[in-house]
Amino acid sequence: MKNKFFQYHISDYIDDIYKDALIVFDANSLLNLYRYNTRNREKYFEIIDSLEDRLILPYQVGLEFYKNRINLIKQRTDFKNIIKKYIEESLEKLINVIESGNGSQEYNAALTILRNEVELKENIINIIEKSKKEILEKIDENNEEILEDHILKEDPILNKINEIFHGKVNEEFSREELTKIYKDGEKRYKDNIPPGYKDISKDTPNKYGDLVIWKEMINISKVQGKDILFVSDDRKEDWALKHNNIDLGPRKELIKEFYLETGKYFYSVTTKEFIKQMSIVYNIEDTDLLEKQTDQIQSEILNTELRSEISEYIKTLQPNLDLVGASSIAKQLGGIQSNLDLGGVSSIAKQLGGIQINLDLGGVSSIVNQLVGIQSNLDLGEAISITKQFGEIKRSVSSTNDDNV
Repeated sequence: MKNKFFQYHISDYIDDIYKDALIVFDANSLLNLYRYNTRNREKYFEIIDSLEDRLILPYQVGLEFYKNRINLIKQRTDFKNIIKKYIEESLEKLINVIESGNGSQEYNAALTILRNEVELKENIINIIEKSKKEILEKIDENNEEILEDHILKEDPILNKINEIFHGKVNEEFSREELTKIYKDGEKRYKDNIPPGYKDISKDTPNKYGDLVIWKEMINISKVQGKDILFVSDDRKEDWALKHNNIDLGPRKELIKEFYLETGKYFYSVTTKEFIKQMSIVYNIEDTDLLEKQTDQIQSEILNTELRSEISEYIKTLQPNLDLVGASSIAKQLGGIQSNLDLGGVSSIAKQLGGIQINLDLGGVSSIVNQLVGIQSNLDLGEAISITKQFGEIKRSVSSTNDDNV
């Protein structure tokens, strides 16, 4: 039975894959080298260095790495000025509230009393001003290793990456080969065949980036006769299986397709799991801090993607709601939009609960399918509570439409 359903028994081969498979990094996993602090960057390089004879880089991964590298460098070089501006503006707002006595309703009574306690008020303001000065000085003292000059001039991180992958980059597909892959992708995406179909809304050729990487890995395995371990933090449903937010590894369809094409095994892990497993295989110590920062980076990336996804859906929902006069729902969605823009995720669930109360209006059938789309895309991290809320909205809308028939 195992022979027929080998994709469900990949755990029987996982130890051999960790020890011997060729290792392929996704672009995001390599770009972490620009996100890590100095200590963790050095530790990650130590792990990668130990794998030198097992590494290979798909051309498409290298292309995506270079496309996104400049943005990451800009983020790192701009972050001190942005943080300083945020802190200054936030503390100025706090000082204004203390001086005026006007804040949010729950604090106004206390603020009014504080305004008349002149000595206490001035002491608090002086302490805030002093603290602001000390905080800004500490930010300026921070030694930032990643400089804007690295974009066009010498970049020690890029130099190290180029050294590691010298002679290990796969050949680029020809234009004819890419055209064939894109055509195949159209059919695969319509039938939700992994990987890549979650990118169907992107433009061509960007929507087929994951599929190109997949085809490259298959070709690499055929030529070298080796299993592939793919290190990627893209854990959307077109790459990975999840149950109750537990990562169950790559889609079984991917394992089966890869084996049928190559006679070899495919497996994928997150960067954090990769670090953990390779530290065991190669006896690399003190990776706890690296694993912790990797986990934080992944959460931040997922939340950013989540906010963007919900934001785009809400933009399409609001006009439909306005057209049918569902202004109260539209306003609440506007509030959610504001939270998304400010970076909030967990607070959205409560607002979504309030939307349900207003779903007693007719003529909103046009948004049902979009709500279904939202629900199917919100299966990551903190989004679980939001997913449930959207599910309830969908059911409420459907019920309302049925009553109005």
